[in-house]
Amino acid sequence: MRNKAYPWNENIPWMTSFPEFLAFIEQAYARRDAFVFERGGASVSVTYAQFLRDVYALAAALRAQDWAGKHYVLMGETSYEWILFFFAGILNGAVAVALDKDLPLDEQRTRLALVDTDILLYSADYADVAAALDAPQKLCFTQTAGLLAEGAVRTVDRRDFVPDKEAPAAIFFTSGTSGMTKGATLSAHNLIYCVCAASRNFWEEGMNLLVLPLHHCFGVVAALLSPLAGGSTSALCPSVKRVKHFLSKYPPDCIFGVPLVVESVAAEIWRGAAKQKKTALLKAMLALSNTLQKIGIDVSKQLLGSVRRNFGGRLKSLVSGGGDLNPNLFPLFRGLGVNLLNGYGLTESASTASINRNHHWRDGSVGLPLFGTEVRIAPDGEIQLRGEHIFLGYYNNPEETQAVFTEDGWFRSGDLGYLDDDGFLFMTGRKKNLIILSNGENVSPEWLEAKLQVIDAAQAVLVYAEGEQIVAEFYLGEGGIAQKKTLEDAVDAVNRKLPLYAQIAQVKIRDEDFVRNTAGKIIRK
Repeated sequence: MRNKAYPWNENIPWMTSFPEFLAFIEQAYARRDAFVFERGGASVSVTYAQFLRDVYALAAALRAQDWAGKHYVLMGETSYEWILFFFAGILNGAVAVALDKDLPLDEQRTRLALVDTDILLYSADYADVAAALDAPQKLCFTQTAGLLAEGAVRTVDRRDFVPDKEAPAAIFFTSGTSGMTKGATLSAHNLIYCVCAASRNFWEEGMNLLVLPLHHCFGVVAALLSPLAGGSTSALCPSVKRVKHFLSKYPPDCIFGVPLVVESVAAEIWRGAAKQKKTALLKAMLALSNTLQKIGIDVSKQLLGSVRRNFGGRLKSLVSGGGDLNPNLFPLFRGLGVNLLNGYGLTESASTASINRNHHWRDGSVGLPLFGTEVRIAPDGEIQLRGEHIFLGYYNNPEETQAVFTEDGWFRSGDLGYLDDDGFLFMTGRKKNLIILSNGENVSPEWLEAKLQVIDAAQAVLVYAEGEQIVAEFYLGEGGIAQKKTLEDAVDAVNRKLPLYAQIAQVKIRDEDFVRNTAGKIIRK
């Protein structure tokens, strides 16, 4: 794999609205398959041309129901119907609101009220949840076929579906920089510009496995819209429980995920090797593969083809966002011929602000800022952003909106980091998580966690302060307590490379994994 600077990609035109976006993908990829999914045990394929016909037919049916300006909440597993309503509603000037289907009922009720819900759309699998929620109007995805038939007989002039691209188009929930749940409002301009800008940095074609939940902005922008912009076919995986099946039946060229997805794939690889008593052999072959790649020779498919087949055999790019990656993961996947790339962004930046490029990356960094995105580091180390993809504000929350922008218009990310001499962005932690010691020193727990994650015994680690002591709490998996002495020795080795004030004073081992949110991130104490 080559790793050096090269010109920005120019594979798609600059676009800033959904009608532009839809017209482009129809013209460029009409006969290709846009989606493949399973229904009743059978595989269903939908071409780009059919997708456009369905979107506008549904948009016409919704126009007859006067959806303009309404807030419609989408709740359910990843599905073709979810995607159709997302596009068709926005074309009508309505605002799509993505709701996590797995949240507790009380939190779902809070979020529905927060965004002034007009319509709740839900999948049949979550009919019982929908029944327990209040909304002026409810619509099950099972009614989609009838609406498509209704819209198909209407005369559709696509010029009638040109909503204001600067108006709110979607709301995604986020805790933002303050920790309180808010609705981040994004325009069509924000969303589509981000897709186009990201395509300049990163480009992949072929089969895309859409496994990220669509209630996350990253899932919609990176894993849904970006592959459409590139003419890929997206396999719609409705549940993480079905990932193994989808990997086998629809071998992907690219997967967008979060650290938990990447770690799960890696753990499965090592479990398989251990089961066959081939761990040492796998390590030796990975080392050989990585060494040969450094001199331009890629033998990963020949050496490790059987391992690659565990995730389809065709995977070229695995793009992770939403958190730091364990440094041990990079040589594992590169040795297997898979380019593991990390990116960075927030809901407020329409999911992405930087990403490592296909052929130009820095492991440990979150990549180069998107084409057209400005990044500056404030005196206190905060990453601040400016660009056309920065959100409109928090819904009905002008105070919080004002608080996250500087006087000269830069978005305060709440993240700490730095830019290296080549322009790569590195994250070192969150401002709100800083451990502030009485001696005046500030320590980023994420910075320490990155150093501790490479310990072989560690499956997960959380760093925090108890008084003036810095504590590292580990989860080691089943039978982990037997590795206590090995772990403590490894922590001592890390401590010897740290300044005295940042050293780990206490090691704790927990019996169960940490409590995580629906994105797989550990919930901090």
